[in-house]
Amino acid sequence: MNFKRMFFYSIILVVFLPLTIQAAEKKWVYTVVEGDSLWSISQEYLEETAFYQKLQKLNGITYPKKLQPNTLIEVPMSWIKSYPTYATITAISGKSTFFKQGETQVTKLGSILSFGDILTVDANSSVSLTLVDGSVLTLLEKSKLSFESLISYGKTGMADTQLKLHQGKVETQAKKSKGPGSRLDISTASAISSVRGTVYRVAHSPQDHHSLIEVLEGKVEVNAQMQSEYIAKGFASKVAKGQVPSKPIMLLNAPRFISTKKRFEGEEVNFDWENVKDALAYKVQISSNNTFTDIIWQQHQPQTVATLAKIVDGDYFVRVSALSLSNIEGFARSTSFSVNNKPLPPVISEVDTFFDAGTRELTWAYAKELSGSLLQIASDSNFANVIILTNLSESSFIIPNTLPFGKYYWRVAGVDHKGRGPFSKGNDFLWQAILSPVQWNYQHKTDQLVVDWSALKVDESVQIQVADESDFMTNTQVFESVVKTLSIPVPNDRDIYIRSRVINKKLNVHGEWSDVKTISNNDDNALISFAFLALFILL
Repeated sequence: MNFKRMFFYSIILVVFLPLTIQAAEKKWVYTVVEGDSLWSISQEYLEETAFYQKLQKLNGITYPKKLQPNTLIEVPMSWIKSYPTYATITAISGKSTFFKQGETQVTKLGSILSFGDILTVDANSSVSLTLVDGSVLTLLEKSKLSFESLISYGKTGMADTQLKLHQGKVETQAKKSKGPGSRLDISTASAISSVRGTVYRVAHSPQDHHSLIEVLEGKVEVNAQMQSEYIAKGFASKVAKGQVPSKPIMLLNAPRFISTKKRFEGEEVNFDWENVKDALAYKVQISSNNTFTDIIWQQHQPQTVATLAKIVDGDYFVRVSALSLSNIEGFARSTSFSVNNKPLPPVISEVDTFFDAGTRELTWAYAKELSGSLLQIASDSNFANVIILTNLSESSFIIPNTLPFGKYYWRVAGVDHKGRGPFSKGNDFLWQAILSPVQWNYQHKTDQLVVDWSALKVDESVQIQVADESDFMTNTQVFESVVKTLSIPVPNDRDIYIRSRVINKKLNVHGEWSDVKTISNNDDNALISFAFLALFILL
């Protein structure tokens, strides 16, 4: 045992998985498939083909050339082929560099990192790397990681990787163990975490001289100062230099999103969530994938709402987690969303009412670089019930005669080579038939006016105004009827004026007023006066 190393690391954190025993005693178990022989197995997996004789003796095999499928064969780890391997950069956001053989290089997709290299991630950045066994590590902003050892055990799928986190935080998705040679160690100045088949986080603060281990899947045994603590899924441990491990600390629950909006078009992008009990702050992250190996934006904040000031068009995922004492990060919850701000929406015209017999053109203006427009006409202001959806190369649209009369809402989006942009603000218009005045007649009796007119259409009625003046500003009476005849009381001592119009209450529209007719009482009064005069003379 290396006592100097044990003295240097005052705390040792180890995750024990099945088959974890002393290296000298470890054996890899191979399952025989059809056609296998000890010679072919040795040639494929062992350092020397001649080891097949040792393999035969170790496993007590009588017929080395005729192995039965599903037979289990034990192989000492020291016999298996091994060689140095590497890690590959698979996702980058922001700025990061790595130091290799005395030279600092800018990380790129596909960059190879091997023994002795040091990876550094700047602020507002992240880097993800994939190990030879498929395990994925995401190094967050202001982090520094060195590669202490990377060993692959050939075609067995086992890999032994040893890394050191100098500062920052790393999120790990370790592949399940494929044998006793499978191991992933991440050490800090305070601890060593050895895992396989585990999802967890390791953080280290050189200023505070402590490390955090947050376990999302799997089980961890933490050893420090001759004392052990078992850390299960959903718990964390704080390991201070020179101190025993903290008791398991429960991770906070994942916040629940309040807003359900999935698409943001020409508007501010924001998210809100329910407050988590005992949360001191929240961590918000944006990624282009649901595994968050490419973190393009993140921040810590006390509020339960986050607003993204600038983000380019695209599909994204947002993840929120609650932070408790010592900045321990709890479980996270994520959801998808998309942003579509370009091309800018066209400017649409203001309209009021269109008549079927008149001009019925919707118009708008958009930038010359656009290839066309997408028009929506709906029966509701939320555009849940879209009646017309059409792509147009022109900047106008004629309302078809087949559209039923009523109130509608319309909006337009610009279209370029990337697709459509956000829709303009919706405007409304009234689409109706012209309500022509009815043909009507009247009979004037002494104190009554009997009016009749031609037949009305469904949902139509006739409105009649009677007034003392032709401007209908004095002593105006209003009558309305859906039947063909209406009796109206009128004075018999003066002239009166009358007009009518058609109303459709269902559409809330009305036609133009008819010409004004004058009902004169002078002739009737003269006849009465003449009759009285004749009677007086006769008497």
